[in-house]
Amino acid sequence: MTEERRRPDLTAWSTPDLLRGALRLYRRNAPAFIGVLIVAFAGTALIEGLSTLQGLTESSRAFLSLVSALVAGTGSLALARAILRRLHGQPASIGESYSFILERLSGYLGLLLLTVAIAVGVGIAGFIVSGLFVGIGLGPLGLPAMLAMGAVAVLALALLPFGFAEGLPVLSALERSYTLAQREWPALLLNVVLYMIPFGIGFWLLPPTPAGTALSMAISVLYTPFPLAFLGTIYLRALGAAADPGSTEGERT
Repeated sequence: MTEERRRPDLTAWSTPDLLRGALRLYRRNAPAFIGVLIVAFAGTALIEGLSTLQGLTESSRAFLSLVSALVAGTGSLALARAILRRLHGQPASIGESYSFILERLSGYLGLLLLTVAIAVGVGIAGFIVSGLFVGIGLGPLGLPAMLAMGAVAVLALALLPFGFAEGLPVLSALERSYTLAQREWPALLLNVVLYMIPFGIGFWLLPPTPAGTALSMAISVLYTPFPLAFLGTIYLRALGAAADPGSTEGERT
């Protein structure tokens, strides 16, 4: 069940307003938000360190990689939980954020399986569509078609963490994410660009050395709460607009 709380009304906020609101939210709650991510990053770093030990089998390394991914995903959902609570004016803490996600462990695993299934399905469909374009002599259009299908899937899943962090069952959270994303795709595309900034810095500017990797992780920990807070404000604006049939896209650009 979702938690009963008064939801802030952001329907009148423009996208620049949401960006400014997300930045203010991050500044005022930086210790809690960064703390949530530090726990996850420390866990993944420890697991990745274990995977370098000599004598481990390939299956053991693969298992540790899977656990590392689960820990990282838990950190992202816990941060979404903390952001959502602060947006509702409620206190957020590292302990509450993680305990809420871990108490719904079966739902979290279902969420991961659903995400993987959608990713695999989109990938297979993309290859089929690309092959069809090649078959009719339009091969150069195959790659753009695959990328477009991937982009649609990413946007449809973008708000899923906040539905889950609000307490919705996995399929209900997916349905809400897909429905709300249709209203908010321009802002969601901007959010994807914001997310890519630290990856671009790490790939293009930092050397592939232990020091460069550590600096890249530090940048990610410090930066990630901002685009995720922006995503949280998008989620609440879309929810308010969905509840208000009179709201239009033109009023929120």
